[in-house]
This record gives sequence, structure tokens and C-alpha cells, in this order.
Amino acid sequence: LSKTGQAIDALVVVNALGREYKTQVKVNKLAHAKFEESYIWSDIWLTESEFAMSFIEFELQAAAAFWRNEVVGVAKVQLAMVRKRSNHTYN
Repeated sequence: LSKTGQAIDALVVVNALGREYKTQVKVNKLAHAKFEESYIWSDIWLTESEFAMSFIEFELQAAAAFWRNEVVGVAKVQLAMVRKRSNHTYN
């Protein structure tokens, strides 16, 4: 929901290691929007210590056609924590 309680056109911007990926826009969402997309940056090589210190950031945005998107929320997850999870997923 927007700050005014209206439905939003939701998208997620994923940032990691100076890279960015944007999901497809989910139109007119009032509550939960399911993002089941996958993306791989296969050209990134990290040492174990670099990997242990790196984060992936997820930014939920309300898309806007004529002005800047509104940030609804942000979450960061350490890459090492994702690796430790079964199937390397974080719910």
C-alpha cells in the first residue's frame, strides 16, 4: 500500500556488489506481491573474506510513470547467511 492507502505498482530493485537488477512491475497490488524471478551475475568472483563481508539489498518500490519511484521498504541480507540456508534461499 502507498502512504495514502492506495494500491501500488510494485517492483523490487536488487543491488549487490555494485550491480543492479530490477524485477518486472506487479500492477495494482494492495497486499502481498510474489516475485518469483531469478537472476545470476555469473561474472563476479569473490574471495571467501569478500564473500563473508558482502550484502545483497532488496528495495521494494512503488512505480511512478512521471516522477521518481517511491521507496516502500529496504532489506539487506549478508551473502554468507544465504549460503548457509537450505537451497541457498532466504524467506
